Amino acid sequence: MDNDAAGITTYSVAGSHYGYALLWSFIPMLALLIIVQEMVARLGVVTGKGLSDLIREEYGVKTTVFVMLALLITNLGTCAAEFAGLGGESRDLRISRYFSVPLACG
Repeated sequence: MDNDAAGITTYSVAGSHYGYALLWSFIPMLALLIIVQEMVARLGVVTGKGLSDLIREEYGVKTTVFVMLALLITNLGTCAAEFAGLGGESRDLRISRYFSVPLACG
C-alpha cells in the first residue's frame, strides 16, 4: 500500500487486469501493515536498538548479514524503480530523462 512509481504501475496493471476482484485484499494488508509497524516501533522504543542489532542478538551474525543484504537489494530495486518512473514521466512531459534523473539525484 505504497504510492511510489513502482506501486502505482503495479496497481494500475493489476486494476486493469482484475478490476475490483482484489480490492478486498487491502483490508488484511492494512491490518498487517499497522501491526508490523506498531510492533517495530515498540521494539525500538523499549530496547533502544535498531533492527539489525535485535536480529543479531536473537539469530546471530550470519542471519543479520543475510537480512541486511536482502534489505539493501530491495532498496536498490526500489530506487531504480523510482528513477525509472521519473524518467518515464519526464518523457511524457517532453523533458530529457538525462536532465531530470540526475537533477533528482542531487
